[in-house]
Amino acid sequence: MLHRDAAEAIPTWRFRFEDEAWQPVIVPHSWNASDAVRLGDGWYRRGTGFYTTELATLGGRRTFVHFGAASQRAVVRWNGRKIAQHVGGYLPFTVELPPNETGVLCVEVDNRPDPDLIPSERSDFFLYGGLTRPVSRYATGPLRIEQIQVDPQVQDDQGLLALRLHVDGTASDPAARYEVHIELPDGTPFFTTTGTLTAAEMHITVPPLADPPRWSPDEPQLCRVHVTLWHDGRPSDRSSLRFGWRTVDFPEGGPFFLNGERLLLRGTHRHEDWAGSASAVQEADTRAEFLRIKEAGFNFVRLGHYPQAAHVLDLCDELG
Repeated sequence: MLHRDAAEAIPTWRFRFEDEAWQPVIVPHSWNASDAVRLGDGWYRRGTGFYTTELATLGGRRTFVHFGAASQRAVVRWNGRKIAQHVGGYLPFTVELPPNETGVLCVEVDNRPDPDLIPSERSDFFLYGGLTRPVSRYATGPLRIEQIQVDPQVQDDQGLLALRLHVDGTASDPAARYEVHIELPDGTPFFTTTGTLTAAEMHITVPPLADPPRWSPDEPQLCRVHVTLWHDGRPSDRSSLRFGWRTVDFPEGGPFFLNGERLLLRGTHRHEDWAGSASAVQEADTRAEFLRIKEAGFNFVRLGHYPQAAHVLDLCDELG
């Protein structure tokens, strides 16, 4: 998952559900944290909740607010002006705030039944409402790293890595620069390069690495790629992404091979759902749950039935 340097969590909000009174809450938050558990007839609150917080844009820089999830639909307003909307309760989205303003960020979140929205009402799990994953703020210069994609391949005991950068923003200097640093699991650098940013999408091929450290359930070794964008002689944005070197082969009829060796997959299932939290599961609870899954001898987790939080995927990478 993409990790952005200097992102600042925004945990403190005011919340009200429809016509109820405002109350302070800590995000991640769901207004169904108790009612789906307490009531035996399957009823739980479906409606519209409002979250507000006061923010200042960071002077002279682009300011973004990243939402881990808003379940199930969201409208975002800044000082009363609608600036974004999002549909789908299980995918992150990012909103850029107008420059040089201090004001109130308001998020209207709606989990009412909607026949045009996936998941459908026939799902075998609750469609909770709320800002159910962390919200953070970060600032960049004119250029922002929107996405980093890596494609690690191992062929003939060599690591081959293709890197793709997606950049947004405009630059007054057409010769904006970038830096890429890639480290081994112990922090040892094995590749560094600089170049000129000539397009919004950049492709970088890393020289082969002899016998790269393999990722496996027993030794989940992760490398890290760091990317810095420069504009007008100063850093405009910094981000990083982790990845693992491994080979996978699952021939017809099996068995499954990881790094050329047979691996018996021992799996379980996991919902993003916790008593007293609903789908607004705290990261400490998620870590405790995955440590128990690992200790029980599982090396495979079916994440159903929707994209789960970035922290979940990070734990899968870390714990093997």
